[in-house]
Amino acid sequence: SASPLVFEDLLIVHAGAEPEACYLAFDLNTGEERWRSLSDPAGYATPILIDRGGARELVCWTPINVCGLDPSTGALHWMIPFKVNNGSAIANPIFQEGLVLVCSYYEGSKAIRLGDHPSHAEVIWEDRRNLRGHMAQPLYRDRHVYLLDKRHGLTCFELATGKKLWDAE
Repeated sequence: SASPLVFEDLLIVHAGAEPEACYLAFDLNTGEERWRSLSDPAGYATPILIDRGGARELVCWTPINVCGLDPSTGALHWMIPFKVNNGSAIANPIFQEGLVLVCSYYEGSKAIRLGDHPSHAEVIWEDRRNLRGHMAQPLYRDRHVYLLDKRHGLTCFELATGKKLWDAE
């Protein structure tokens, strides 16, 4: 269900193919496979391209991991485990303030700070109870995230801390 992504002369898809082809990149002009990466199963989230210290990085969320890949080669930069039920890696990740945020329907939300080196990534907070995204991508504005929460409806929280500010329960 993830949308394909175009990067330079590549079409990148979240296919969940085997072997080692959760993500595949094809040449836009010829359709030839250029790279494949990860043995994870397919989820629903569309990967996002971010600018990280002047270099492009593909941030991907599968039903078992959040990871960063080199979009030119598929090489793995970093990986953070985040196993979700029923393949429910659905909402697209967001990247703001140097943080990757993923929000799961069942397992809550996880914020990952990306460091200066491509391999540096660490979880800075997670909330498994009060920030469970109801399948829609969260929205970011002015250091705050707005999320349709499974139990609380529209919810606002600080991106840097995960501190809930209000909800429309």
